[in-house]
Amino acid sequence: MSIRWILIVGAVLLGLLVLFPPSADRMHRGSAPSVESGENLASLANLALRDFVEESYRDLQRRDPDTLIASGVAREYGVEDLGTWSTRSAEFLRGTYALEKETLRALRSRDRTALAAADRLTYDVYERYLDDLVHWHAFADVDYCNNAYDLQSSLQSFMTTFPLDSAADAEAYLRRLSTFGTWMDEAIEGFRRREAAGALPPQTLLRLALAAIEQSVPTGEAGTQDPEDSPFYTAFRDRLQEAGFAEADIEGWLAEARRSLAEVVLPAFDRLAAYVTEQQGRTGDSLGAKRLAEGDAFYAASFHHHTTSDESPQAVHQRAQVEVARILGEMLACAAQMGWPADLTAAELDRRISEANAPVEGDALQAEYQRLIDRATAALPSYFARLPKAGVVIEVDPYSTFAYYAGPPTDGSGPGRMITNLVSVIPYTAYDEPVLMHHETVPGHHLQIALALELSLVNLRRDTLTSVYDWHPAFQPYVEGWALYAEGLAAEMGLYDPLANLCRLRLELQRTARSVVDTGIHAYDWTWDDAANYLESVTGSRPRPSAALRYFTQPGQSCGYTLGMWTIRDARRRAMDRLGPRFDLREFHRVI
Repeated sequence: MSIRWILIVGAVLLGLLVLFPPSADRMHRGSAPSVESGENLASLANLALRDFVEESYRDLQRRDPDTLIASGVAREYGVEDLGTWSTRSAEFLRGTYALEKETLRALRSRDRTALAAADRLTYDVYERYLDDLVHWHAFADVDYCNNAYDLQSSLQSFMTTFPLDSAADAEAYLRRLSTFGTWMDEAIEGFRRREAAGALPPQTLLRLALAAIEQSVPTGEAGTQDPEDSPFYTAFRDRLQEAGFAEADIEGWLAEARRSLAEVVLPAFDRLAAYVTEQQGRTGDSLGAKRLAEGDAFYAASFHHHTTSDESPQAVHQRAQVEVARILGEMLACAAQMGWPADLTAAELDRRISEANAPVEGDALQAEYQRLIDRATAALPSYFARLPKAGVVIEVDPYSTFAYYAGPPTDGSGPGRMITNLVSVIPYTAYDEPVLMHHETVPGHHLQIALALELSLVNLRRDTLTSVYDWHPAFQPYVEGWALYAEGLAAEMGLYDPLANLCRLRLELQRTARSVVDTGIHAYDWTWDDAANYLESVTGSRPRPSAALRYFTQPGQSCGYTLGMWTIRDARRRAMDRLGPRFDLREFHRVI
């Protein structure tokens, strides 16, 4: 996945507009007094449509500086102080909700019919974006993806990758540690609001939350907490040393970090752990959205947000089951071509793929990544009429997840990057290097994101920001739908050997099956055992509860990937049917 995800849409396939979800509960935080009062919005009233969209959208995003920092666009959005947390108070949320409503009202006060075609498309995208934000206000306090586990995981990732390129950055990091208590108390206040609305996480999630908190503040054998064991300290120390700061400066900064961790951060995590422990006595193991007072309405809103599809969960449930059967048939056919038995069970097929796909790590893995990128890049001109000018490089980060894509600088001064941890080898037994690379780079995220940055688009349509804490990705079906489509396109391009193609199909199977599970849990009241039994029957592997958290805590989110891919594939089939021999795949990809 990408830190900064991009939206670009072609008017010829205007039907793809249904793929553009707004970000729910859009991390309505930050510091923007003039925006709070609406004074800045009023000053935008007489601007041309493009300028109005650009500036009002920027004002909304500046309310969440943490996400702008994590996405690498803080200074582009005018955030100079990196040491101040995004605000999480109820009062600030109410101010943001009011601003979102007023921005939508101001947009709708304009005469859409008087706009040029390109501006009408921007208007439509922005209207849909804002309308979904406003629609989500009614469900903000039952959105139980806002829980201690997700918060803790995102927080640790944010702090261990915080920019440390200058002394000012180090000082900003330390200011965050010293003010962490207020941030945590606002977060706990948000959890209490959700609990009051009946949105208590299930027991499984709370147990995982406590384990995640322990990772941030490890408790030693003697039952004590040492600040130097926290990743907030170890990552800070290691990255300062790698950056080459003077030893005296490093020692001073580390001493201050130890003080803040001991006096502020560790006690704040203790308060969170105490609250989560209390919650365990007040909740059960029910998973589905139906357990909420407004459960059906909440799932409908969440499903629409994450998919922006007018399809019902029931229709997606049925189609996904049909697709699962198709993919299983293709997998068995591919396995037979490799000389494997034609009657393998799902479990036997899964085991054979894992055993045949040996993990790679370190320099050998990096070299394999580069080989795959070079080979795919050479094949692109036959399939794409327009390619980005920016290249893509591999960037190794030992604190990273196994891989994600980060777009080029917005000023065009550098390449796109596939950021990877060459030590995290476990996922590759299930994900396989070629599938990963074609998803993240070419013909996947890089082509889409780097090209969008080179087009004359408002930020709304080229730079989508994923909330650091709530993980409500904006424009997810388009972005991830393209990357999934690109995995299949790579097969058409001849970029997989039989085993790699089998790995691709296995991953498509897993994603499609999770759409069955998501809709099963929230539309059909499936239990965890129902979900696990289904996944085991079709994939051959029984999932761990931690691996299925997204199904429970972010209803509809896992369906966005698959629905995005289906939409692009369906559009291609329609174009091929209508155009016949005049269909041009290179031109189709240009339009997408």
